[in-house]
Amino acid sequence: MRKIYFLAFLMLTINYLTAQPSLQWIRPPYGVIKYYSMYQGVMPAPTEGANQVWDYSSFNPTDIFGLQITDFNTLPQSAKSKFPSATYVEAMPGYPLDITIINYYQEYTDSLKRLGQQGSGGGLANTWGDIEAVFNISYGDSTIIGTKFKYAAYGTLKTKFGNYSNVVALKRATTTFLYQTSPYFAPLMQIEYYNGNIVGAYIYHYANSSGISHQMFATFAVFPNPVNNLLTIFTPEIYKDKTYVLHDIYGKKLLSGKTESSSSVLDISDLLPGYYFLTIENKTIKFIKQ
Repeated sequence: MRKIYFLAFLMLTINYLTAQPSLQWIRPPYGVIKYYSMYQGVMPAPTEGANQVWDYSSFNPTDIFGLQITDFNTLPQSAKSKFPSATYVEAMPGYPLDITIINYYQEYTDSLKRLGQQGSGGGLANTWGDIEAVFNISYGDSTIIGTKFKYAAYGTLKTKFGNYSNVVALKRATTTFLYQTSPYFAPLMQIEYYNGNIVGAYIYHYANSSGISHQMFATFAVFPNPVNNLLTIFTPEIYKDKTYVLHDIYGKKLLSGKTESSSSVLDISDLLPGYYFLTIENKTIKFIKQ
């Protein structure tokens, strides 16, 4: 009888350990705030396989901002018209929707596409059109939707913001995404590669908006990184009206100007691919031009 109980317990344990989280799209509820943080520097690559434990809890990212999951239909027409095919958005709270920063997304049955961004002030800041997640594939499988994605791993993730189970790793050529699969599907880490090397990561966490006031970041930050053409500088109040200087790896000054109230957008499309540095007062941030 004891052998039967033991075998039953062993089978339950094996089934638990080998349970593969399904890639099924469940949108975060409207009102949830997605907090963006950034870590720039070397970090270990997430391992592949079943039942992994990814421990990034010792890495301290810089808080950038929070964006609220928002119904696309609640936007004013001026904001809707930028990406009319969007099905939901992330909007920076505390500002009118016609001038705040908004990220636009389009949901499909097999994927999630990031369309683009409305910049601070209501202008068009970025057009991306890239696939950020794929669904309905099994662990170990790959699919090509825009680009090739692989369901490379699943397990437990530890970050500065908490411990998460049922996390899946989706890999593409330049990025590894670590997504939580419940209670909704959402990114927890976005690890970026350049020439095969990790250059940093976005680390996210989420909170219900009820009773939560959006906290502005304590230092300036740049987004996206790596960047193609338009680089946004996010600046808290202490960096308002300060001089920024952009220079290359040799220290040559390439651009300069004054920061605006919350964000400034730089057109760097003329720069060659490579590493660059942005300095405001005594603070410098490195970024990559693709």
